[in-house]
Amino acid sequence: MATVSHDEALANARRLLNAEPGAALAQAQAVIEAVPTSAAAHRLAAHALRALDRESEAQAASLAAVGATIHDEAMVDAALALAEDRLPDAEAALRQRLRDDATDVAAIRMLAEVAGRIGRYEDAEKLLSRALQLAPGFGAARANLATVYYKQNRFAEAAETLDAVLGDDPDNPAHANLRAAALGRIGGYDEALALYEELTRRFPDHAKLWMSYGHLLKTVGRQDDSIAAYRRALDADPGLGEIWWSLANLKTIRFDTGDRAAMEAALVAAEPDSEARADDRLHLHFALGKAYDDAAEHEPAFRH
Repeated sequence: MATVSHDEALANARRLLNAEPGAALAQAQAVIEAVPTSAAAHRLAAHALRALDRESEAQAASLAAVGATIHDEAMVDAALALAEDRLPDAEAALRQRLRDDATDVAAIRMLAEVAGRIGRYEDAEKLLSRALQLAPGFGAARANLATVYYKQNRFAEAAETLDAVLGDDPDNPAHANLRAAALGRIGGYDEALALYEELTRRFPDHAKLWMSYGHLLKTVGRQDDSIAAYRRALDADPGLGEIWWSLANLKTIRFDTGDRAAMEAALVAAEPDSEARADDRLHLHFALGKAYDDAAEHEPAFRH
């Protein structure tokens, strides 16, 4: 290994893979020992282990490759493109990676995210199912699959999938929030309410948890409790426009001058981040229109 680069060692291992998977595995493991963060070496080890019918070890190697992806420059670039919503760039990079290695589970999951963002949920589901076939312990892919089920109105499957996700990551409020929302959609109100009560105790400053709790309380007819939950959400994040919109839709609410001032301030704060908070601005304009109309201030009501 001293006179052979890691890239050369991996190239040699790839040549050995079909005829001598044991030798390919040894070569990949030697690279991993020297460079534990080599995602390519972990993926190659997974290929060799599958060729040797050592599937559980192959799954572990695939999962190790996911962890090493943060050191993979091409994948970091693809992740940055996703974060910046440059979906064509992300998709092109990920498809190229999968042409090179169709079992790169990190790339499969990220390509599924691209598909999900443009509403191709069936494609996203197929990709995520493939990622989980290769690496059943890939929690992020399982959580993404639950979200895809939810967006397809397959709420029972979403809740069941989230049970497994939360078994591995019990302290994740976003996953628990989605599970409670899914339960609420299939009539599991008591369990969903109990889950929200627990979550809001554990995460008292999580605005979206309080908001979702408020939505469910409204659904079951507990309007006063719903309003209180929405108000707690606003204490945590007064700029979250959906909460103001939800209060406005209750019809029984009359916003006071303090509410109007808070909404106007939130609207100003949302302006610079034009894309990220577009929904907040839309909801705030609606709620402000109602607030000024209720106060018989027709000019600002019309403006919003």
